[in-house]
Amino acid sequence: MSNPTVIIYTSKKCEESAVLRQFLRDNNIEFRDRNIDMDYDAREQMNNILKAGNKTPAMTIGAKTFVGFERNSKAIKKELGIK
Repeated sequence: MSNPTVIIYTSKKCEESAVLRQFLRDNNIEFRDRNIDMDYDAREQMNNILKAGNKTPAMTIGAKTFVGFERNSKAIKKELGIK
């Protein structure tokens, strides 16, 4: 079974975005980082499709969406198979 696609939506000003990036790197999780500060399409997708309302970080793991890392860390770890 292949790993789900992980896409994160981040902002340079968001400390939690940096924490999420490091968490994924530390756990050898491949991800695509879409910075909403520089990528209008990413900002639009985050707001219109994910309904994140400019709240970073937001992420998709396969078909599941999470807004915020710290408050969703248990669910994110479970979805990624991390203990």
